[in-house]
Amino acid sequence: MLKRLKGYFLTAGILILMAGLVGPAFAGNKSGSDADQLMKELDKLEASLKAKANQKAEARQEQQNQLAEKQAELKKKLKQIAKLSQDDSIGEQQLVDLITEVNVLREEIKLLSAPADAQPDEQLVSAGEQDLLLAFDGPTDPEHEAVGVEGLEISGFFDVVNTVQTSAEDKNQFGLGQAEIGLASPLSDRAVAELAVAYNAHDGLFELGVAVLDINMYEGEQFVSSVNIVAGQFDVPFGIDLNYYPSPDRKLVSGPMAVAMTHDGWNDLGFIFNVEAAAGNLVVYAVNGFESSAEVLDEVATLAAGEDVFEEIDTSPANAVGTRIGITPVEGLEIGGSFANGWNLSGRPEMSLMGADVQYSVASLDFKGEYISHTVNRSIAKETNSGWYLQSTYNFPRAFLTGRYGSFQPDEGDAVGQYTFGAGYAVVDAVELRFETIVHDHSDENRNTLQMVASF
Repeated sequence: MLKRLKGYFLTAGILILMAGLVGPAFAGNKSGSDADQLMKELDKLEASLKAKANQKAEARQEQQNQLAEKQAELKKKLKQIAKLSQDDSIGEQQLVDLITEVNVLREEIKLLSAPADAQPDEQLVSAGEQDLLLAFDGPTDPEHEAVGVEGLEISGFFDVVNTVQTSAEDKNQFGLGQAEIGLASPLSDRAVAELAVAYNAHDGLFELGVAVLDINMYEGEQFVSSVNIVAGQFDVPFGIDLNYYPSPDRKLVSGPMAVAMTHDGWNDLGFIFNVEAAAGNLVVYAVNGFESSAEVLDEVATLAAGEDVFEEIDTSPANAVGTRIGITPVEGLEIGGSFANGWNLSGRPEMSLMGADVQYSVASLDFKGEYISHTVNRSIAKETNSGWYLQSTYNFPRAFLTGRYGSFQPDEGDAVGQYTFGAGYAVVDAVELRFETIVHDHSDENRNTLQMVASF
């Protein structure tokens, strides 16, 4: 009872700290109001640009229509001249008049066919609007501009956390959660190169997270909207949680148990074939495969009689293939199924993953859920672990509330459950303050985390 009271007091203290930090943001400050005013002006500018662009598009369409009419009329006049020139009864003046009309039509067609840059266009952005855009983008550094790479995009994020663990040994610890810097550059109108370096909090070092070449093989407006091939190192697209690996997208500080205890953060080298369509999407991939779980290795270590047994066990599959199919029956709803299988160096099936997922968004409410089963088949031991989770998030203009329940059942063990609740507030643009509390349904332990996450 004392442990639970201590946890509640610590939770209340952290919530009070959040209120003290977030309160001034609700009260408003000069920088926040300036930013809001700037965004309103930018929205007006965007609407103005769209209106002017639409006007120009309509004018161009009208020009094309006139061009088509003039071309049809010219063709008709030329046929008349060809026909009349063979008729001896037609007077010379009539032919001269027709030829004059043809010449006039040719001049009109020439003007209508002139390229857009041959005639001065109306300036879409006025001088005042250009000043606004410069104020939003910030001052230009000529030296940086001279050495910059055209089309290169730089982005990134990081988060800092303070975790309070209430257990037999209470702990209060600050740490760096995630940090990543990404580069993306178009190689052509259909190919993009991407590179990302991420901080590994477990090992305390930076390592390569993404290095891919993304090629758009097809893009259309019919049933199939796009076909892409990706080659390199990437987060393997099993299930849906990989879309929330980065902390800015996660909302909750921690990930689901079902993912953490099966294929957590599966990052690998290989190829992806991706098809996007109105009815859903299809992903097929071939990669190296990931190492077996620690539970299997512990069990094998207990049974092993000597080093020869370990030599017989390959802890990294030689290769793996997988797929995910997502179906969108109605707007905002997607239902998916995933499968992956891996083989060891001897060609024997060694690892399999199966999963089902659902995502639904309506108004300000987001909902998602996932079931995952992971089987590892070794020559000495075999285990099957499975888990699931359900999560919902309600979004306010600058804040959100979220909750998740997850369950995980280890091989031949009892299922354990976990409740996770969280809240967040955008202190300023691109910076969020979040709070998360985790309560286990099988122990007195609970963990409270305060997180500040920034993206750029």
